[in-house]
Amino acid sequence: MDSIEGGALPVACPQCTQLNRATASFCGACGAGLSHDRPCPACGSRNPHSHRFCDMCGVGLLAGGAGSGQEFAQSHPRPSPAQAAGYTAKAVQSSSDARISGLDAQPAVVAGPGLAAYAAGLAVALAAIAARVYRLDSLPADLVGLEDAFASAALRVAQGGLTVPDLDAVAAQPVGFAYMLGAWTLLFGESVTALRLLPAMVGLASVGVFYLLARRLLGARAALLGAAVLAPSLWAVQYSRLLLPASLMLLAALAVAYLLSAALDEERADRRRMLGLAGGLVLGATPYIDNSFLILLGAVGMFWLIGYMAEWDSSGSVGAVAYPFWLAAAAMAVPFVILAAMNLDAVVEQARAASALGAPEYQELDGLTEQTKRLAAGVWNTAIRLLFGSFVGADRLLDVGTALLALVGLAVSAARWRERAHGLLLAFFGVGVVAAGLTTEAGMFGRLTVALPAVFGAAGFGLHWLMTWMKGRAPEPVAYGFAAALIALITYANLNAYFGQGAALP
Repeated sequence: MDSIEGGALPVACPQCTQLNRATASFCGACGAGLSHDRPCPACGSRNPHSHRFCDMCGVGLLAGGAGSGQEFAQSHPRPSPAQAAGYTAKAVQSSSDARISGLDAQPAVVAGPGLAAYAAGLAVALAAIAARVYRLDSLPADLVGLEDAFASAALRVAQGGLTVPDLDAVAAQPVGFAYMLGAWTLLFGESVTALRLLPAMVGLASVGVFYLLARRLLGARAALLGAAVLAPSLWAVQYSRLLLPASLMLLAALAVAYLLSAALDEERADRRRMLGLAGGLVLGATPYIDNSFLILLGAVGMFWLIGYMAEWDSSGSVGAVAYPFWLAAAAMAVPFVILAAMNLDAVVEQARAASALGAPEYQELDGLTEQTKRLAAGVWNTAIRLLFGSFVGADRLLDVGTALLALVGLAVSAARWRERAHGLLLAFFGVGVVAAGLTTEAGMFGRLTVALPAVFGAAGFGLHWLMTWMKGRAPEPVAYGFAAALIALITYANLNAYFGQGAALP
């Protein structure tokens, strides 16, 4: 290239490093799609390719990362191919995908994490471990209710091989968790500590997968902040210490979201198909784990619908993921569908019992208007109880700090709903709350598990957004001190609510 149009920086091909016109959508040498944005090495925000400095935090975006624009222009009048390949890094989406990518695209933080980030990550990991294993044998005191039912079903599986447990013994829940627990007892024994160690390990894995998902969607800092809020959360800790399938369902929901996001971001067709296939297999396995699989299915479907409305598929990448994803999910769920069809009456009765439509209060109402108002009130009350109810006990699972941060993040997501990451947050939160609100109160918070990734992803992004807003308005140590103090207060409130209040099951 002999010149750069209008002084704009050239776009380097992620495949062959060939420099292309600033307005090019595809590489002229190899035909690969070109990315027209770049990640900030400090905060992870995506910036237009023409920017030399991040428009969110002011850090230099090109090699060297600092200094004034004038100094950089004088010392770097025209980047070499190697430099261009360095500062465009992993440009994996075409320009059509770049139209909908903002903070939600590749996390791709160019600069490695500093010592402070490693220390914060270690603190999050230690908090997550401590909250899930401390007094695991005695808090809650005994296996009661559904916990005891799953423990008994697991022992039957362990003693009788592949004998199908009695569905009535586990409150008509799918038996996949009982089978997993049966194998676990053969390895680690039948004590309360050994049994509860399985959901505790699953809960720890959920924190790790949540970080990977949030990093991919929202950037490294927002992911770390979200994980710091999630690790001690009463909501997550509660179900990580109980012998219930909710912890496994949360891990499955996070895995589906991560694999789906990774597939949509992948540029290689073979890897894109494999990631989509893996995500579909996990989604197809959820009917064997927990009855809330229908809520997860609805959330994933809403995510695809938002993508269609936002026209994400102009390059064909979304359609290329959809086929293996949904085909694998359907194939995995075939045995469940067959068993459900064979017991259709029982399935219908179970659905009616869990649905608000079957509640006596709803049946007594006259007219479609009154019934619609009743259902809308149920959804509204679910959201209010989740975010603004009393903290301890069965009324609420979020502390005030987490709830406010989640509201900030969800408000930003609503404004950016066309962007893929924010579309995913809105889909999981919206469908999770609406679906839980349309069911009976019994077990409602367990069904809200599908919304958990969106709640804490939004909370992490909300705190990240506030810290970015403070940039230039307050010294940097003040912003980080504010975040650290807020997370410390959230941690204390949640752990005190669980370990100091008797750990009542919502």
